[in-house]
Amino acid sequence: MARKLAREQRQQSADNEDGTLLNRRDYLRMGAYAAAAGTTATAVASGGAAAATTRHGISFDRVVNIVEDYGADPTGNEPVNAAISEAASDGTLITFPEGTYQFNGKYIPRNNRLGFLGEGDVTFVPPAGFDDLLIDSWSGYDELLIENIDIDIRDETTTAGIRLKCQTKFHIEDVEYLGRGLTASGGQTSAFLLALESEDGEGVLRNAVAKKGSRFDGYEGGNGRIGVWIGWSNKGTIRLEQCDFREFGNNACYTSRTPGNVQIVDSYFCNNNASQIRISGEGSYVKNCVLEIDFDKYTGPTPIDTETEFGIRGISVDQGVQQDVPAIPAGAEIIDCDIIGRNAPQGIGLINVSPQGRSVTVKNTRIQCDLPDTPAVRRGEPGSISWRPYQDTPPKPHYVRLENCSITGSAEGREAVFIDSADASYIKDCCIQQTGSDRDGVRIINSTDVDVTNSTVNVSGTAVDYQNSTGETSGIEQSGTCPVPSTDIGASSEPAEDDSTDEPTTTTTESSAESDTAETDTTDTDATEETTADADSENVLSINGVESPGEYEFSVSGDLQKSDANGATIDDNDSLSGSTANGQVEGGIDSYTFTGEITDFSLSGGEPTITVNGEAVNPDSFSETEADTEETTSNDTGSGDETDTTETSTETESTDSSSSAGSSESSTDEKQTHTLAFAGTSDAPTVYYFNVSGEVAEAEESSLGLDANVFDTTVEGAVGNATHAYEFTGEITSIAAEGPGIILLDGERVHPHEAIATVPELPNLLIINGSLSDDVTGYRIAVDGELERSDALSTAPEDATTWDRMEDTVADGKAVGVVAEGVDAYRFKGNVTRFRVCGSAYITFEDLDK
Repeated sequence: MARKLAREQRQQSADNEDGTLLNRRDYLRMGAYAAAAGTTATAVASGGAAAATTRHGISFDRVVNIVEDYGADPTGNEPVNAAISEAASDGTLITFPEGTYQFNGKYIPRNNRLGFLGEGDVTFVPPAGFDDLLIDSWSGYDELLIENIDIDIRDETTTAGIRLKCQTKFHIEDVEYLGRGLTASGGQTSAFLLALESEDGEGVLRNAVAKKGSRFDGYEGGNGRIGVWIGWSNKGTIRLEQCDFREFGNNACYTSRTPGNVQIVDSYFCNNNASQIRISGEGSYVKNCVLEIDFDKYTGPTPIDTETEFGIRGISVDQGVQQDVPAIPAGAEIIDCDIIGRNAPQGIGLINVSPQGRSVTVKNTRIQCDLPDTPAVRRGEPGSISWRPYQDTPPKPHYVRLENCSITGSAEGREAVFIDSADASYIKDCCIQQTGSDRDGVRIINSTDVDVTNSTVNVSGTAVDYQNSTGETSGIEQSGTCPVPSTDIGASSEPAEDDSTDEPTTTTTESSAESDTAETDTTDTDATEETTADADSENVLSINGVESPGEYEFSVSGDLQKSDANGATIDDNDSLSGSTANGQVEGGIDSYTFTGEITDFSLSGGEPTITVNGEAVNPDSFSETEADTEETTSNDTGSGDETDTTETSTETESTDSSSSAGSSESSTDEKQTHTLAFAGTSDAPTVYYFNVSGEVAEAEESSLGLDANVFDTTVEGAVGNATHAYEFTGEITSIAAEGPGIILLDGERVHPHEAIATVPELPNLLIINGSLSDDVTGYRIAVDGELERSDALSTAPEDATTWDRMEDTVADGKAVGVVAEGVDAYRFKGNVTRFRVCGSAYITFEDLDK
């Protein structure tokens, strides 16, 4: 069921109320959102209707059971349309007990305050060959509810959709399409078509899931299947919350051509053609969403046409309207999103303002663009569209405004940001780091008063290029690293059995810290067979089905209870009898607490990730004794106790540096005391690291507070509009900084490569710093030269979590690991060929061999 889908919702940091990139995230289960405020439960009386109830703000006069009260068949053998028609009346909530309900055609609601509520796993099945709207209410009936119902379109001849147009209110929740909509009869049926006739109306689409929308190249000249269509009939406000739409051929959310408001929050989108999301103007926004474009993750039929059927965008702002009607007010917003474009044909822009778009403001958003010749942000020239000549150039403003945003990735050619004919645009407090060749930073054409201020623009080409334009640039840094996006919401492939015609083309999915960690450990056989279950204390066993589903059964020698640990939800359908549990997991997590040992464990139907106390384990190992599985735990050298690992590894690092320095002249005297300061130039943080061969302490004139830590000879910190100063002896053996601040050595400004005494044999440094984030971050690194872990710069707190105690894997120029509250650092030679991260740790890169 859709309710089992795991989700995450970001939460603003109490320390960071201005909404900067240093936000915090809390994991939420999708099911936690389902218990909406204002829902009153009423039991159904045996043999008749129950009393009045209110659900999601809709009041019902009676509650009926479609099976007990109207004889509907829950086995899927007989159609239920007639029973529904008999049960339906104004003010009726129709409940569907767990089962499969066969339809013989479209059902058209003709009542106000009518609801369909599934109890347990409930599936509606259209007839074979059906290509139409399964539930179709387009006559203005009001206050309709559809909740906890899946729609099975796995028959390859079948496609279905839901259409609701109400006066003031509708609510759709926990609806999942099983299968892929591939049939077409003059235009493929879209999944959801929604509208409200009243400007004061409010509609909600929550936890709607369609992981196999249609096909990637199914644009069909604009007639392909759409995930959500909200058009000109809508005048009210429609919210999409915690939804998951993938692989639609004609936009996942085509929600821009409406005078009403569309608000899309806490949702995930992947590999939808045309656009992942289209929104319009004032009152419409996208917030806290993850969007991915990565052809390697596509699971559907092989594309037939990659030349004419593709035009890939992330979010498109499009305020085109019908003929002879007023323009939609300007003011669309994109807030706190993660947008990733890795691999796709015919890229247009990850944020794109179309010729009919008016304006957009983008705040606190991270964008990764690896698509060649594709801008991360694109404002095309405003104007009419050749196939809609009646749509004139939209009225001003036409601005694009970026605040506190990050653009990273390996895209080659063109520019990261393209702005054309967009007066009063600006880019401020942003970070642009594009590593591809011939890549410019910001190109501004035919625009006035466009400012680029207090930003990093680290590209291979021109940083800022004005053409027939005016504006101010100030506070521009041309080196440094930028925050990268997270893919923690969703990012998993749907199980193959849900659509047997599809062959998944991806074998690697990085969706969350938990799944990354499991993948990390399975690269090392010894690591997967470790368990740290304590027979005398309470342990946590989790079965993670986000990546792969499965049915499981296991037994323990002690007590066993269901748990919501690690983001799990307690599912009544999973069975617990004494010390034995059996159940199934798909798209979510099941957890249990237990004492004693796991005595037996069996899996079928997939390969979900199994963890014990946060560590990935091989379920086959539970046939061994606990003593056998614990023998490798003492070999964990990933972080462990801070005192042991820091002191030992610092000594090793210093020895290496001293031997390198023997033939080189040091820039500092071993006995002399020097000062090193990091001066922030704005409220945007500068994150820094350094290590010395002697001693180091806070300078008297500095006030570090809680924003910096000194670990023996290593220092880490973050400074805003202030100065952090230190006194040290010996040499600076390692140093790195990311952000707008400057570095002062003995009062003189220096770059990191000028401050270090001797360039190490492995001159480049990559640091994954989890100490400034509340998230768990998984990562993968690959370089084309040598790579080794820097024990001197890698740290963990004394009370390190299980994540920080996990051993990182380093071999053949590759590293895979996970960090929570600690720091992982690597030295390497050559170029980074692959770097993936899931989480919000700070990433710092420094090339000391400049």
